[in-house]
Amino acid sequence: MKTLDRPETTETEPVEETRPRRRRRRPRGRRAAPAGRVLIVMLVGLVLWLLLAAPSLKRSAEASPDGARRTVSVAVLTPIAAASDFLGLESATDAVERAIGRDPDAQPGGELFADEPEAIPTDFGVDPSVLASPDPVRSIDPERVDQADDDLDYDPAYELRDPTPSNKLRVVVVGDSLAMGLSTALGRVFEPSIVQFVDQARLSTGLARSDYFNWIKGMQQITDRFRPDVVVVLIGVNDDQSIILGGGSIIPEGTGEWMEMYGNRVDDFLATATDKGGRVVWVGLPPLADERHNSLSRGFNQSFDTEVRDYPSAYYFDTYKRFSNNGEYAPFGRDAKGNVAQLRGGDGVHFTTTGYDTLAREVASVMVKKWGLTQKAIAD
Repeated sequence: MKTLDRPETTETEPVEETRPRRRRRRPRGRRAAPAGRVLIVMLVGLVLWLLLAAPSLKRSAEASPDGARRTVSVAVLTPIAAASDFLGLESATDAVERAIGRDPDAQPGGELFADEPEAIPTDFGVDPSVLASPDPVRSIDPERVDQADDDLDYDPAYELRDPTPSNKLRVVVVGDSLAMGLSTALGRVFEPSIVQFVDQARLSTGLARSDYFNWIKGMQQITDRFRPDVVVVLIGVNDDQSIILGGGSIIPEGTGEWMEMYGNRVDDFLATATDKGGRVVWVGLPPLADERHNSLSRGFNQSFDTEVRDYPSAYYFDTYKRFSNNGEYAPFGRDAKGNVAQLRGGDGVHFTTTGYDTLAREVASVMVKKWGLTQKAIAD
């Protein structure tokens, strides 16, 4: 019997049923913002911020050092600040600043806040007709009082009073970053139990740019509130720049008009500092390593010395002569104990700690020799 072969069967893979993908629906109310619209919003926000900040930015630009950057910044910001004022935005911004405790009209360099004295005597000067000869306690100890100028003569007309714990001698230091270092050293020199010492030095300040920080105004605040017996001044290292007047006009640094204006400011400062019977030790600028700045410092010192001569209660201390080597910058010299030491810092401008201590001792010796500062006021 003939058998029939079964036909071979092949298994086929099951075919998966594919369904068309559904597009995910975006939730209603959330549409992607076109890039152009985002850019417009950003630009509007930037313009609004610029209008609000323009007055403050303009004041900061005006207080910056004279040069191309300042010129361009002021030129760009002036019309924007005017538009802000026209729209009333400047008043709104000023109101917000006052609400958070800021003064929108404050000078960019900040303000002075002189401490109130612990006690104010009724006499700030001494009548020469009632002066007695200096007592033995006022004699100069050569180990304490070092190398102040030999031409110092005792002036009984401005003799310093004897301080007591209840009526301390009031000493203030003012000036720039050089004065800040001197102030720290003077704080170690004076006896705190009978000397009230106040540091009012401010970084990056000077007499040239009163639009940034007005030292004459600041000195008036100090004399009114603190009434110092002695003011120690060390200033000028930042004054190698043009003077900018209130109306925006510029007096280029180094011109004859600049020197006259600068001298007038030194005179105004001295008049303010001595107005209520205070004495002034004006510490000249030391030699500087950079030759250009060193030449300028000599010019400043000449102006300081000239103006101080008109004030009998003021004395110019020649730091340049004391800390130079035959008129040249010298990083090393004799310290207060007579030992050779590094007195100047690595930047060629400031002093080392030893240098500041040496300078502070000599400033104190001026007060002893010139105005009879009692030795009790000098710390051991």
